[in-house]
Amino acid sequence: MESKINFTRTALLIFFINLFLFGCTQKTTVTRGTTSTDEQQIFDASYPRSGRVPKYVVPVDTQARNRGDSESSDSPQYASVWPRIISLYRLPKTKNKRVQRELRWYIEHPDYLQRVQMRAEPYLFDIVEQIEHQNLPGEIALLPVVESAFQPHARSHARAHGIWQFIPSTGRLYGLKQNSWYDGRRDVYASTQAAIRYLQKLHREFDGDWLLALAAYNCGEGAVHKAINKNLRRGRPTNFWSLQLPRETKNYVPRLMAISQVMANARSYNISLRPIPNRSTLEHV
Repeated sequence: MESKINFTRTALLIFFINLFLFGCTQKTTVTRGTTSTDEQQIFDASYPRSGRVPKYVVPVDTQARNRGDSESSDSPQYASVWPRIISLYRLPKTKNKRVQRELRWYIEHPDYLQRVQMRAEPYLFDIVEQIEHQNLPGEIALLPVVESAFQPHARSHARAHGIWQFIPSTGRLYGLKQNSWYDGRRDVYASTQAAIRYLQKLHREFDGDWLLALAAYNCGEGAVHKAINKNLRRGRPTNFWSLQLPRETKNYVPRLMAISQVMANARSYNISLRPIPNRSTLEHV
């Protein structure tokens, strides 16, 4: 009988010891974990095992941005975006009277130039990035000044929208979606890509003549070809300055050349340039 009681006591003692050790083990397991099972599943879903960060997660290196560090996409030799744009100028220089007339207008309206620069500030770096990457003349970064005064919601009587002023059909042709929720013509990043593709196509079509390409961007390829063919029949030159184009187009290209000249010689014209930094101030989401 006594041996049976001792056995029972021993069994109970072993049982309580195991129970205590099991409880300690469970407590250790819980305290070592930093996330619950549900939290871990959410984390894994947000950051796939491949290491690719999904579109809706935007990592920002704030410290690097504050230091002014630049990656390969930035141009470290320029603190401001203006000398970078000017370094990319490639349009032919001219003292044509149409350019001089537009130049005088800009010089006489410094308040307008300040408003345009304020509107351009959030977008100008990203526009220059794309233009430089595609090897376009730097002056084209200033084309939205002529088109829309850098107003993303600008709209013309011809139903052209955005800083690059795409009409609906041309916008769709160059991949800009348009529906009741979204208009790619007002999306500065997307419309800049579309404008670059369109200008590159026009540049090829007019045998590398940027002035003719810019004229066609304004009035259409058909109108420029018609003016060229008319001069050919009459034995006249076929450069931009010699063509009979719509009045708006005849002023359009000189206007771009004039604003480019103003920005390149701002101090001489007593024009203040905003210190727009040569780095992105926006994140693409």
